[in-house]
Amino acid sequence: MHLFLDLSVTSLLQVKNNYRAHEDLFLVVGEFFLMEQIMDHFKMDSYDSWPQGLAPNITTLSSIGKEVTANNLLMTFLRVSGYGAVSNPVPEERPDYTRQYASNLAQRAVHLMHLNDMAKEGDLDRCVLSLKANVPYFFAHSTKSKYFIECLDMLQKALYTSSPQMRLRLLEGSFTNKHGGKGRNVETDLVMEHSIRNKKDLIRSLGANKRDAAIQRITLSADTIADIASNIHTSLKISRKSGFSAKVIHQEDEDRMKECLRDLRPFAKQPGRQLGNIRVSASSISQPLIDKMKVNMKRTLTWLYEAPHRLAAQTDVDEETGSDGAEVVSVEEVSATEVVDVEVNPDLVDLPDM
Repeated sequence: MHLFLDLSVTSLLQVKNNYRAHEDLFLVVGEFFLMEQIMDHFKMDSYDSWPQGLAPNITTLSSIGKEVTANNLLMTFLRVSGYGAVSNPVPEERPDYTRQYASNLAQRAVHLMHLNDMAKEGDLDRCVLSLKANVPYFFAHSTKSKYFIECLDMLQKALYTSSPQMRLRLLEGSFTNKHGGKGRNVETDLVMEHSIRNKKDLIRSLGANKRDAAIQRITLSADTIADIASNIHTSLKISRKSGFSAKVIHQEDEDRMKECLRDLRPFAKQPGRQLGNIRVSASSISQPLIDKMKVNMKRTLTWLYEAPHRLAAQTDVDEETGSDGAEVVSVEEVSATEVVDVEVNPDLVDLPDM
């Protein structure tokens, strides 16, 4: 536990410089925490022991029977372990901070695993649920988070203000499958970021010859040149210089992680157990946060809904007066009187069941 804390603290400020490596580390550690949580839930002494409460004859059930049993066990585990729950605003008299930290970490890891799987599958239904689940996380990080606003904007368009055809185009446009096949989708904005990087690399290669005509010509062919270079590297079996590599964990490290978690038993409740100076609740979502978020959501949704009308009105004024550019209005500039009568749809506010 302390080893992971040291790693996370020392590398916290470097996440943006090498996000993929940090994500891999978090997912690997989160997977072991999740396995430990499952073992604690089923009272298993080792990875080879039989889960308590699970009938031995489950292996003789039909495929449908196994699926129903597995779903029931999973839902019970998620409910008992507090996944998707709101933390109690009243702190316990003697909280177990180690257990709370471990539960919080496991929940965040499962959430990230779900987001990655949803993107790979291009699952449109789960995309909407994921947007709802992301809203409180972004708001908890910062009340002025641009991602909080983007999530609300996407939900409002996908669920309420767009036609069925536009809704489908909006959601399907979130994913791109460049190579075909199931489970090979990637986020469209990530593809665009790679495309921009390819263009920047080629522009830098122009050196002193950065003329408008040359830049326009070379950027139009940037993605094609990148694909050709990638195919050449593949054909010649040349490893590319990339920050991404497959997650590799040595068996020795895996055994050590399992042994440390088994000795620590982070999910076995021990009132009063400390974790240094860390004070983390079992869930990142608290009721006071939800109450504050609803107020901000009213203001933000009102601003998002009125923004096109405000822009259209400003455009008409500009055409009459000859003014250049429209007024830029921030979320914070919308007064409370503008949103008193706005009703927030509960489908947007309520968290999805997990």
